Amino acid sequence: VQENGQTRWVEYAEVNHCCQNFPKVAPHLVARGQLVVGKVGQATTQLMRSQHLVDLACELMADDPYYFLCPPGQCQFDDECDEARAYAK
Repeated sequence: VQENGQTRWVEYAEVNHCCQNFPKVAPHLVARGQLVVGKVGQATTQLMRSQHLVDLACELMADDPYYFLCPPGQCQFDDECDEARAYAK
């Protein structure tokens, strides 16, 4: 973390949750012209600036802190999203 022009190491507890809803950011990035989809060899790739992704995620979670979590009771990964939601309260 940069603080007062100095780099400071900050440790925090990781909150585990599934990543099934991460693709929800793509349409927002495309609409802003911040995501390019193409091919590298046979693989479909998505190229974006990490700062654009972080800024967008912060905006989305400011409106809905649970934006990336599965709806209650619907997580396919051992209720990870329900656990993350409970941890955040």
